[in-house]
Amino acid sequence: MDPAFIIYGVAPNAPGVVTGITEQYDDASLQQLVASYVEPIIEFVFYDDIDGRDGKRIAVLHVASSSKPFHVVTKDIGGLRDGTSFIRQGSSTRGVHRADWMRLCLGRDSDYLAQALQMYGQHAALMKAQANLVAASGNEIERLKRQMAAIAGLPPGSLG
Repeated sequence: MDPAFIIYGVAPNAPGVVTGITEQYDDASLQQLVASYVEPIIEFVFYDDIDGRDGKRIAVLHVASSSKPFHVVTKDIGGLRDGTSFIRQGSSTRGVHRADWMRLCLGRDSDYLAQALQMYGQHAALMKAQANLVAASGNEIERLKRQMAAIAGLPPGSLG
C-alpha cells in the first residue's frame, strides 16, 4: 500500500487555495495520542509550521504504508467507538467487513488457518495417544486378571 498524505490549511474543494491553520501541534504529542487510542500503532510523521502562500501556515500528516492488515480503536474518542476496526483499501480507509475477517483469518497470506490446523492435529494426536493408553491399560488389566486367576487356581474368566 502507498503512504498517505493529509494536508491541513488548504481549501478541500479548491486546489491551490491556502487557507492556513491557527492551531499548533507537535509530532510527539500526536504520536502519544494515536498510540493511546489505536492498535497496532499507526506509523506517521506530522510536519507543522510549513510556510504556505502569503505567510499562512500549513501542516502535513504523512502516514506510512502499513504492513498490518487492520487497526482497532482501543478507547472511545470522538465519534469512534472502542473496538471499531479499520482497513486500508487503495487510497481510502473503511471499516472492516465480515469478508475481510474471513480473508484475514483464512486467506493465503494468513497463518491463522495453518496454526489452527496444527493445533487441531496436535489435539487429535493427543486424543489418539490417550485412547491407545486406555486400550493398553485395559489389555494389561485383562492380562493381570488372567495371571491372578491362574495363580489362585481359579477358572479363566472368573475374575471378570
